[in-house]
Amino acid sequence: MGDLLPRHLDGFESHLRERHPESSRTPYARIADIVWILRRLSDKEGGLSPAMVRRLAHTSAGPVGSYAPRDSYSPHVVEQLRAAARSDIDQAVRRLTVEGPSLLAQGRDPRAAGWSSDANVLWEIYRSQGQFTRQELADRVGRALADEHSPGRLAPLLYPTSRDLFALLLLFCLESGMELEAVRELTSDCLKNSNRGYVQVEYLKRRRHGQEWNTIRVRDGSSNSPGGLLRLALRLTASVREITGSPALWQFRMKEGVLATGFSASAVAHLARSFVSTHGISDEGSPVELRLSRLRKT
Repeated sequence: MGDLLPRHLDGFESHLRERHPESSRTPYARIADIVWILRRLSDKEGGLSPAMVRRLAHTSAGPVGSYAPRDSYSPHVVEQLRAAARSDIDQAVRRLTVEGPSLLAQGRDPRAAGWSSDANVLWEIYRSQGQFTRQELADRVGRALADEHSPGRLAPLLYPTSRDLFALLLLFCLESGMELEAVRELTSDCLKNSNRGYVQVEYLKRRRHGQEWNTIRVRDGSSNSPGGLLRLALRLTASVREITGSPALWQFRMKEGVLATGFSASAVAHLARSFVSTHGISDEGSPVELRLSRLRKT
């Protein structure tokens, strides 16, 4: 630590800037990470020279660089996104609160009543906490009957799917303006201090070092408000949360009985492409490239 000098840091930054185009943010981002680490090491352990401590008072000697532009989506695209998300949400609510419970109420233990019934197979899925799979059914009754009464088809009557929750997440991002990274990490106790048609949403912003936990005040009440969308998400995911014991908000059943406790960045990107393709969302005749990071500006 004591051997580090300002010229070492500045020389490394110059090296990075020579390797990247002028508009790139990479050199600044890497130097910012290094400066952040050195500042905290200095605060905790000391050992840096006075000249290096003075150098760490600023992040970089050069420009920040530029992001790729993140323009807002047009009103035409926004209306398509809203309508498509609302359609998926309405279908999920009907399936999970009406169709599923109704069919489950008709079911009986298939060991006694037989496996050749959707209601009885759904009963077994519920008994196994969503983890009864097509392969287990095929082992019992054969592939033909397992295909006809597939748990993969029936389980979404009891547990939300990633598609269901993506529609809620998309609409919440659009209505609230909260950053995608923060929305992905919301927990089941994120709603605070509901008052007069508004509610605070507590969220984690990892990049805000020392002040990671923050709140945003959003509209509440109607099913289309940001608060109402989160309350609906809590309602639809309650069954999975009870099984996993995780406080994460976005919990769903994946194929083959796997219960997921959150969306990864890659999963969101995949679901966005699928969402656009399924609903035929376009702009001037071309499919929209849906990036949820643009919804905040939108």
